[in-house]
Amino acid sequence: MILIGIVSIFFICLLLGVPVVLSLVLASSIPILLDPLVSLTQMSTIMLESIQSFTLLAIPLFIFAADS
Repeated sequence: MILIGIVSIFFICLLLGVPVVLSLVLASSIPILLDPLVSLTQMSTIMLESIQSFTLLAIPLFIFAADS
C-alpha cells in the first residue's frame, strides 16, 4: 500500500512538471513523515549514518571525476 502511494506521488509530481530530484524527495519523505511509528530523531540518525558510509562516498566522487 505504501509502495503504491510512493509511486503515485512520484508520477503525479512528474506530470505536474516538478524536477525528478524533487519528485523523488517528496515521494519518499511524505510517507515517512506521516508514519506515526517513525520519530524524527530516528530518521535523522539513519540519514547521518548513511551519509557517513565510505562506500556511498564513491558515487559523488565518480560524478566529480567525470565532470573534469
